[in-house]
Amino acid sequence: MLFLVNDTNVQFLDQDDDDDPDTELYLTQPFACGTAFAVSVLDSLMSATYFNDNILTLIRTLVTGGATPELEALIAEENALRGGYSTPQTLANRDRCRVAQLALLDGPFADLGDGGCYGDLFCKALKTYNMLCFGIYRLRDAHLSAPSQCTKRYVITNPPYEFELVPTDLIFCLMQFDHNAGQSRASLSHSSHSSQSSSKKSSSVHSIPSTANRPNRPKSRESRDKQKYVQEERL
Repeated sequence: MLFLVNDTNVQFLDQDDDDDPDTELYLTQPFACGTAFAVSVLDSLMSATYFNDNILTLIRTLVTGGATPELEALIAEENALRGGYSTPQTLANRDRCRVAQLALLDGPFADLGDGGCYGDLFCKALKTYNMLCFGIYRLRDAHLSAPSQCTKRYVITNPPYEFELVPTDLIFCLMQFDHNAGQSRASLSHSSHSSQSSSKKSSSVHSIPSTANRPNRPKSRESRDKQKYVQEERL
């Protein structure tokens, strides 16, 4: 990645790019592919952080993949990371989200990679695996029918529901550190909800006979009154 002082210098990075020199920085291929960064972007981030403190945490998660400030300090001081035993404290630190890329070429989302909609992928990833998708990392020549040797990719942020997917797409997502634990919690909550609904249904079923027997009570009372009346008349 190259750091640009002047945004207009982005046109000199790659001679193969056919961008117009007057094109804005965020619309150029180097910036969209993640190979160029400019000072003006930092100004925008600082302004956004002033109004929303959570943006800084989000940016740290996107850049470092979920590293904590303590881990960043250790890496900056060139300290060696040594393995150790898992403790409740270390396991609690792992209970956080991290940035990941999902491949559509194979895996559980392969059925949506060939012509599927981004909205269906978003719903499936969120409901089944507790993953929050927020962008696509697509090959530049993915729309060409003939195979291409170009490996450049660009980012599509928050595409619409009907956006068509291709098998070579990589999906940016926020996922839990242990996605299996999140899936088990989701299944557990689903089972508890099902048990509650089933208990409600069973209680309503049990209440049906009691309400059904209520109309028979006046008849029994009438028969008893009638028998009592007959006995008094005989006397």
